[in-house]
Amino acid sequence: MKNTQFLIFSVAVALFISSCTKQELELVKGNNPPPDSTQSSSVRREFIDKTFIILTGREADNNEFNWADSLLLTENFTKESKVTIAEYVTALPEFLSNEYQQNIINQLDGAVNDMDITNDIALYSSLLMDNAYAFFHSILLYEKNRLVAFQTAKTKFLNGEIGWSELYRTTINTNYFDDLNMGSLNYVIATYQLFYQRNPIESEIDASVAMIDGLNNVLYAINGSSKDDFLIIFFEQPAYYEGQVRILFNRLLLRNPTTEEQSYYTNLYLQSQNHRLIISKIVSTNEFIQL
Repeated sequence: MKNTQFLIFSVAVALFISSCTKQELELVKGNNPPPDSTQSSSVRREFIDKTFIILTGREADNNEFNWADSLLLTENFTKESKVTIAEYVTALPEFLSNEYQQNIINQLDGAVNDMDITNDIALYSSLLMDNAYAFFHSILLYEKNRLVAFQTAKTKFLNGEIGWSELYRTTINTNYFDDLNMGSLNYVIATYQLFYQRNPIESEIDASVAMIDGLNNVLYAINGSSKDDFLIIFFEQPAYYEGQVRILFNRLLLRNPTTEEQSYYTNLYLQSQNHRLIISKIVSTNEFIQL
């Protein structure tokens, strides 16, 4: 009897141990998992709508939405699929038009539009032909040329012929920006705050103001003696790209980048010189739609 009970106990223990043994799953090559059903249609729609509206100012049309939704579904909402959609959106003509409005006109506090520029150029042209203003000819010609450059820069930018830094440089080298930030000191402070996203230190102020006032000085180890020199030097610095990264993070994620993010995206921007790439990378993060 005791032998029988011991045998039954031994078998029970063996069955228990066997049931706890780890089973190795065999992966079948080419057997891909189905789409992640946890990524609901509402989440996909939120990403598509937010990406199109923020970057172009409009919603996706039916064909665009269906393509993007299918891509996100079949590729399990991967970062790569989101980058693909962001790259498509940033290649649309509406993207540059929307960016121009957001980053140029808004920087001028909405104080100017295309008609204003055309009318002001016509006014300067008229004054240049009036002998009563002959004494001011050089000043009037200077202002007219700055506005023509600004007007032309928009067309070149929308056609993809110039990049962001040249567009910015031309935009703030106008009487519109001068009027908003009167005096060399205010001009320098506003420029640093807008594009470097910080206040200038004393040495930067001294060198920048001197250049704008036509005096020879050195900024970031580069000589200059005019406003044009100052702007060229200013927009060539790594600090400009750092500022752009902070602007994009605050616009798209509503926060400043971390130290690691600041370093990564600044270096990527410096190496690629690709504004669209930085936007696509940020938009493809789960944080963009608060996942």
